[in-house]
Amino acid sequence: MNDDWRLRIVMTQSGLTHRLGEMLTSEELEHDLESSFHDRIVVSIDGPELFCYAGTREQAEGVQRLVHRLAEQHGWQLDVELAFVEEEDVYETAEAVIGAVFERCGFAAPAPPWPRMTYAEAVSRFGSDRPDTRFGLELKDLGTDLETTGFKVFADTLASGGVVKGINAGARELPRSELDALTELARQHGAKGLVWAFVLDGAESPWRSPIAKFLTESELAAITERLQASPGDLMLIVADQASTAGQALGALRLELART
Repeated sequence: MNDDWRLRIVMTQSGLTHRLGEMLTSEELEHDLESSFHDRIVVSIDGPELFCYAGTREQAEGVQRLVHRLAEQHGWQLDVELAFVEEEDVYETAEAVIGAVFERCGFAAPAPPWPRMTYAEAVSRFGSDRPDTRFGLELKDLGTDLETTGFKVFADTLASGGVVKGINAGARELPRSELDALTELARQHGAKGLVWAFVLDGAESPWRSPIAKFLTESELAAITERLQASPGDLMLIVADQASTAGQALGALRLELART
């Protein structure tokens, strides 16, 4: 065996190390490995450390891929034990470890500190505590723009402690069938319904929407401004309890980002 192609894997529990060794050499995984590869691999276990010796670089890389796949399948994770530390120490440790993993796997990692946000901010802006921040479509609270609204759906929701939130889906023209599909998606995430509105330019009404006639001109203008919408943009609004509105709009923003 060529010692240049030796892989050293350190596990926190010796039991996991032995289990990994069994997986790497088991016959049930033979279809993942060429016969010559499987014949030549040598697995050596010393306490929490596991050494894999391969004959070539290609074989060593094959072992690495197999270990990564096994880790994903079996939910192996990184646990960190710290004592007498501050919150900032935890952030710094996590960023250093994750950054090193990204670089080791060939992915670019931004220099720390990484952007941070509280749980409340994430849920308020994106409808999720694990937000995808690669695109906008942020949720906006429309409550202050509708404090005196006469539209019963919005007024009753706000009076009961709920929220009215919306997102600007950008310039797009959707047929009714696709608007109905978005409404159904919102309902699947607990919402009672979905308000849609297209911003118009030079028309008698600033909106094309089933609820436009129930809102005052000042309310229409305030919502449009709050969502930073322009003519041609589609706005989506949910009136419900805060958690439900967030979940529904969070699902909608992900769906819209795919299309």
